[in-house]
Amino acid sequence: MGSDAALGRLLSRVAGVAALALGFADGGVSLAHPVASLQRRSGRPTHESLRRLSEELDLQVVDRGLPRVVEDLTELSASEADGATTGSRSTAVANATTVRGAYVGIPLRSGGEVVGVLSLRDPTPRSIGRREIRILVEFGRLVVDQLGDRDRESDPDVDSDQPVDQPDAAVAEIRAGLADGEMVPWYQPVVALDSQQIIGVEALVRWHRGSGVIEQPATFLPLAERSDLIIDIDREILRRAFQDLAGWQRTNPAFRVSVNLSGRHLDRVEMLAELDLLAHRAGVSPDTVDLELTETARPHDLEVGAVALARLRERGYSVWFDDFGSGWSALQDLIRFPVDGIKLDRTFAEQLGSPVADAVVGALAAAAAQVGLKITIEGIQESDQAARALALGCQFAQGYLWSRPLPADRVRALLS
Repeated sequence: MGSDAALGRLLSRVAGVAALALGFADGGVSLAHPVASLQRRSGRPTHESLRRLSEELDLQVVDRGLPRVVEDLTELSASEADGATTGSRSTAVANATTVRGAYVGIPLRSGGEVVGVLSLRDPTPRSIGRREIRILVEFGRLVVDQLGDRDRESDPDVDSDQPVDQPDAAVAEIRAGLADGEMVPWYQPVVALDSQQIIGVEALVRWHRGSGVIEQPATFLPLAERSDLIIDIDREILRRAFQDLAGWQRTNPAFRVSVNLSGRHLDRVEMLAELDLLAHRAGVSPDTVDLELTETARPHDLEVGAVALARLRERGYSVWFDDFGSGWSALQDLIRFPVDGIKLDRTFAEQLGSPVADAVVGALAAAAAQVGLKITIEGIQESDQAARALALGCQFAQGYLWSRPLPADRVRALLS
């Protein structure tokens, strides 16, 4: 009993540190074992309704075996609840319209089995991206390590080399969703800051499950990126995005689309031919396509990757570093890799107005201008942020100030 209490205190501290690291109000660990529910406050109080809803979402994480991300709980629909849970759980989640805040939770796996959940909650809606998921996964490894230590102490016959993270079942579920056509692009406008005109859209993958649940990319892309599945997902989003772009260009020939591309594609000799075929079939010109290299997977051979980028640009595609500086790319990569622009992570937008953030964004914009690179800043939510970004030298922006990501059938209405 004493050891369980000590473990509970330790896991509670890990959850609290995770909450502090990512700026959430609370962190919690819920286990299917004797240490049942461990909550750790890290500063701000949360409402009872938020606590109850987060517990219901914890159960969804266990049911699905996948991370769960809800950036704004007021938008959690009854259809999502019905697709994921039943009975009282569904009722609680369906009532989310009365609860403000954000939630993120990841499954804890040991020996291929989901044994618990590490989750964070906050009373303020917020963006939650792959970076936050990656950090939370690392904290989850600490939790699973501690659980493994306890199991080995209680059972000397447990193999100490047994893997503690086996997401094979979750990856298989993602693969099945892709095969069923459930991976679809949603689109967020890209705006020219000087004119405030929408010049194009970025395609952002969503998993539209048959049950009606719409999964955010942070819930499944980190798993997909650990296998070749990310290649297939990227290819499907490219195919659909090119088709949608062809339709929009019938009335606006200069309209553009940005599509994320894992750095792993740069190791594939067939990548360029596949892109050309998709563009040809859709009837779109490469010079209206921006390919954004995501920060989560570095090409194995940097020299081969640089050659691949050069060939993409020769074909007419524009190449950008997405979320520049938050992953594998760094300033020296702007010298090594031929790109057309960089996108600044939303954390820069959140800090605009502070001396440090303004100095960093201004310096990056000045350096980019000197070498002919363009800059897009993500996460703009207020008009004064947009004005400051423009004054600092950013040409383009995305963010909730103009629109949240939308399904393809709502983009035309937005443009009109």
